[in-house]
Amino acid sequence: MNKSPLRLFASHRPEQVFAYIGCTPVLFVDFIADVQVLSEQLLKKQGDVLISCQSRYAFSVALLAAWQVGKVAILLSNTNHDVLTKVGETFDIAYCCDDEWAKAVRQTTDSPVHQTMALTFPPEQVGVRLYTSGSTGEPKVIEKTLGSLWYEVESLESTLSWSASPLVASVPAYHLYGLTFSVLLPWCLGVPLVDEMPLHADEVETCFAQTGAKILVTVPIHLKALIGANVDLTTKQCIVSAAALSHESAKVFRQKYHADALEIYGSSETGVVAYRKQLEDEVWTCFPQVHVAADETGLLEVSSPFIYVQNTGDLDNNVFCSADKVVLHDDKHFTLEGRMDAIVKIAGKRISIVNIEQCLMRCQGVQDAAVIAVPAKSAVRDWAIWAAIAVDDEASCDLLAIKRELRTWVDGVAIPRRMVKITRLPRESNGKLPKKKLMELFTHV
Repeated sequence: MNKSPLRLFASHRPEQVFAYIGCTPVLFVDFIADVQVLSEQLLKKQGDVLISCQSRYAFSVALLAAWQVGKVAILLSNTNHDVLTKVGETFDIAYCCDDEWAKAVRQTTDSPVHQTMALTFPPEQVGVRLYTSGSTGEPKVIEKTLGSLWYEVESLESTLSWSASPLVASVPAYHLYGLTFSVLLPWCLGVPLVDEMPLHADEVETCFAQTGAKILVTVPIHLKALIGANVDLTTKQCIVSAAALSHESAKVFRQKYHADALEIYGSSETGVVAYRKQLEDEVWTCFPQVHVAADETGLLEVSSPFIYVQNTGDLDNNVFCSADKVVLHDDKHFTLEGRMDAIVKIAGKRISIVNIEQCLMRCQGVQDAAVIAVPAKSAVRDWAIWAAIAVDDEASCDLLAIKRELRTWVDGVAIPRRMVKITRLPRESNGKLPKKKLMELFTHV
């Protein structure tokens, strides 16, 4: 691993567009001036910088300012009183960059122009502490050094082909996927980032029209909605992560746009691991610096320089054992079978939770689905399948008809014993649905 100082923005020119806020371009020189204003304020304070704002531009200002003065950015998606109290008890907070703060960030005018604006950082400097989504339990804190973050985006830049156009994302910057792809990657590529996080089809189309963006970073459920709304993605480079794109969505995407969405596999702990275009090859290909293995139970082990282990402080390859079952082809290629807790045996048959979810979303009127296996007190089976589905019209949705249609694709023991229907599943902004929220959907049935 190269341990020489990191040089960020070495190729940026003062007059180039760094970001779009609405349809207004913000120059790189103005961004650096905004960073400098906040840096001077942070120098007077002790502790870390808590960043929870939705604005991608303001997030970028806060992140870089924190790094410039040697502070760690704590990234939060949930800012309710209990969470803030717990964070305050764990870390010293110098400054809070929330949505109110973000409204006043763009104040700089007539910024001085310098010939070079490259910034240098030690790779071992701790850059962020972020909280996992807690989709399989209690959230935990993950630390990342500047080296592990920046080498990751340099790998993305060198391994994949990218459009030289603005990047828009429907995921927030305070999750690692959003941080890597919607903030740090544009910094590395030298392309403008789009401040907004458009979700509805008309918002996405407006963003494309106003900024000329041709890179879209999103999650599978949002991409499915955009396809269904006939948003024109013909010339767009679409990146999806946080969950596997369904085979059906991949097929419809290719039929409509004559291209393939690029899927990225990774986690908060590992950073990016692998990529694929599933209609070309369902096998995942690791990024050049990443190697994989499988333990004796078939769980994926990732060896990567993007993993930072706090107690060792090591920037060389570290190993992380995931909760994902795989079929290993070699140390660079694998097929995902699903999470360890997403494959259960019922009546002697291996049942994939992910497969049931994807088959449910093929049923008429079903827009989204989440499935869980719960312990069952039965002489025949140890587990029962429960499912929550988001449907077009709750009143006209017939759950028995959906179960009959589902039998076309899955075994009888995989048919949900309990099923609830709602208009929208309570997914978080990164597309994930925590187990606690999923279970709560069944408490009133």
